[in-house]
Amino acid sequence: MDATPDPHVVGDGRLPTPFTADEIRQGCLEGRTVRLRVEPASGTAYQRVNRYADCDADGTTVESWVVGEGGEQVGFAANRQTWLDLQRHAAFPVAGTAVTDETLDLRFGTFACRVYSREGARFLFAVDLPGMPVRYEIPDEGGVTVTEMVADERT
Repeated sequence: MDATPDPHVVGDGRLPTPFTADEIRQGCLEGRTVRLRVEPASGTAYQRVNRYADCDADGTTVESWVVGEGGEQVGFAANRQTWLDLQRHAAFPVAGTAVTDETLDLRFGTFACRVYSREGARFLFAVDLPGMPVRYEIPDEGGVTVTEMVADERT
């Protein structure tokens, strides 16, 4: 019997995460820039950007902002995260979470995804793109807000 803990499991009562902290570190190298289209249940769609900076063995600084109508950067924020912190974002509880697989067509390719569904929300992680979900759907008062990756730029 193998007593080695599964690096995909970060806590009791939690499902295995789609990626380990080390896989996220390897997939989110310095300068990786992810562009997301956010379609609120009510309101106007907009683009958000996440960029990985100051990457080291322990973590990264996730820089984020909204793209204004003229293409300008609006509302810059920078938050230091450990790779394990980023992994924990996808540590869904066993109780009440369904895990399935599906294929998703994005603007920059077709991807096999692991899908975590819970309380009407869905989080789709592309198996070949360690890091954040490539699409997530969150119910709110006006319907469902959909956020989808539209570009994954690597420098």
